[in-house]
Amino acid sequence: AAWLARGTGHDENARYTEDSYTWELNMERLKKKYDTARTLVPKPEIDAPSGARIGIITYGSSEPAVAEARALIGREKGPKTACLRLRALPCTKEVHDFVQKYERVYVVEANRDGQLKQILSMAMPDQAPDSKLLRAAAFSFCANCTRPRRLAASGLPGCLASSLSMASSALA
Repeated sequence: AAWLARGTGHDENARYTEDSYTWELNMERLKKKYDTARTLVPKPEIDAPSGARIGIITYGSSEPAVAEARALIGREKGPKTACLRLRALPCTKEVHDFVQKYERVYVVEANRDGQLKQILSMAMPDQAPDSKLLRAAAFSFCANCTRPRRLAASGLPGCLASSLSMASSALA
């Protein structure tokens, strides 16, 4: 079956229009709205110990498991990690700075398709190449359930290590 998508929209008063100039004005209005929102949304919570070379971005229900995994890393004298708990979108300047600061940044999320990693990659394509911004799926996430496994490159324990290992090997 044929499908046709119209290039139409609405003006500032929500009236239907096909006028290209009105469409461009609407796109500029939406860009301004997005840029303004970036300054008003809640800032991320960041824990960045000195000497950390690995960053972890998480949000929502994955955050407690990341906190537990980071505690295990510290207890086992593993590598220092920094953590950014994302609280809102669009990404603020702090998120951009965090990604730029660390050698590798793992995005730990429970989303099957890695939606947050995709959003971050689109929001900062120059700062977040796939070799630096790595996705770590967090299905049935607990930091201690596979503790004996280690991620060779970083020494991270637990499910975080196995998730990061899977993400890293998928990119290799």
